[in-house]
Amino acid sequence: MGRNMCVIHFEKADTSYEGSYQAINFLFARDVMLDKYEFVNREQDMGIPGLRKAKESYLPAMMVEKYNIEKETG
Repeated sequence: MGRNMCVIHFEKADTSYEGSYQAINFLFARDVMLDKYEFVNREQDMGIPGLRKAKESYLPAMMVEKYNIEKETG
């Protein structure tokens, strides 16, 4: 992550309003990010297919592979 990247850790919207998540993303990008950041890092999809599909619907500029490293015990 660099100085030109904003990280979104979580978001919550009232789903009784159609398009509420899209509105949050649009307004945040327009009002907060526009003059400060080039990229937004929406973090991992945690293996949840619906979350991955939602994130891919924004046509990301890039996706980075995730790896886990564990210390071998014994």
